Amino acid sequence: MAQKPAVAKTGKIENFDQFVHEEYDNRINWHLKTSKYNRQRYKLYRYSTIILGALATLIASLSTTEIIANSDFWSIVFVIATPVLAATLTIVNSLLQNFQWGAASGYGGKCHLTPKGKASVPCNRR
Repeated sequence: MAQKPAVAKTGKIENFDQFVHEEYDNRINWHLKTSKYNRQRYKLYRYSTIILGALATLIASLSTTEIIANSDFWSIVFVIATPVLAATLTIVNSLLQNFQWGAASGYGGKCHLTPKGKASVPCNRR
């Protein structure tokens, strides 16, 4: 059987306990969803940093080999690709630092609320 909503269509709170419980659940669910999204973004940017750093190093070192240096086409491609990858790597690292993702912000840490509202690991309050 469906429960009556805590807030009537008139805007009056009919059941205050139910209203508080629903608001609490809504906010906890929002924080859990947002935390999951931020963790996914953090991991994406970290993986991008690793891959772009490795590619920039590889392309920079390959551009000095004889096969690449003797080919006009590949020489131009590698000359352009090296600074583009380095700039992209700088942008990704800057985004990570400017948004303060990772251990400094708590996204990389283990502190989060359980559905009952208790911290699973003690949180550092700022």
